[in-house]
Amino acid sequence: MLGSLHAYLTAPAWALADVADALSGVALINSVAFASAAIPVYLLARTLVGPWSGLAAAAAAVAIPAAFYTSTLMAEPLAFPLVMWAAYGSARGLRDRSLAAAAVVGATVVLGPLVRDQLLVLPVAVGLAVACDAVAGRDAGAWRRLLAVAVTIAAACLIATVLIGRVNMEANVDAVTADLPGVAEAALRSLGATVAAVWVIPAVALGATWSWLRPSEDAARRSFAATGLAFVVVFALYTGAKAEIVGGIAELPEERNLFYLEGLA
Repeated sequence: MLGSLHAYLTAPAWALADVADALSGVALINSVAFASAAIPVYLLARTLVGPWSGLAAAAAAVAIPAAFYTSTLMAEPLAFPLVMWAAYGSARGLRDRSLAAAAVVGATVVLGPLVRDQLLVLPVAVGLAVACDAVAGRDAGAWRRLLAVAVTIAAACLIATVLIGRVNMEANVDAVTADLPGVAEAALRSLGATVAAVWVIPAVALGATWSWLRPSEDAARRSFAATGLAFVVVFALYTGAKAEIVGGIAELPEERNLFYLEGLA
């Protein structure tokens, strides 16, 4: 195993002789990596709002409690900007159908799992966003749109289950598929707890954008709403599936698995 790319990113700090200085160096590198998430958030916001509102959104996205991770040796400071780049690439790609946006998504899909295993779900999230946008953009009846999204969500759940662990994979899949209602319940509980703790108003605003999933809506709004819905569903399902696998201790890392959504909100 090569290990996480985060370890290679922070490796230069350990060239310092003093351990305290090395940890300070790691924190500095983490801070720069974490703060860089403001760039894709700004670009994503600019698909909907003006420059000043985009700057406000970018600043708010990195001024969150999860910035605490910059003082640790965990991979989240590097994983966060990758998720934001994936979200930007998804929304921009759905709006413009551009190769540049597709390249951004492709890069995050490749690099994400090399930073943190959870980011194996990125292609699932982007795929669901594409499906949601395609369904919402057609003049289909409401029930057909709802059915198509429900089927896609179910497929994404199964795919995410397969991607969750690399160790004892068969047992992981068995644990999740044996209690799918439990997965859904854990996902909703985790999402609700995180929303109540750190981002009530932004979460309500993000949920309100899902009303943009209709054929008559502007393409930029519809693509953002599709991306937001897809990322919320997939990251929440990942957390629910993880709860089924790890059992009682799963409540501890809820915020760690879901804080990425704060950048979208």
